[in-house]
Amino acid sequence: MERMYAFTATSGNYGFNFGQEGVSGHFIVTAVLIPESALISAEIDIKEIRKRD
Repeated sequence: MERMYAFTATSGNYGFNFGQEGVSGHFIVTAVLIPESALISAEIDIKEIRKRD
């Protein structure tokens, strides 16, 4: 079985107290799974996307 790499990020209110004033009403968790055989290709693609900004 091929090794997989997971890259994660979170954003928003960690306390889940969404009713509090000034606090984000959302909590978002994202993950990208990349097989080891695609890591170099993914890195190249990411660098190209970053150049667009």
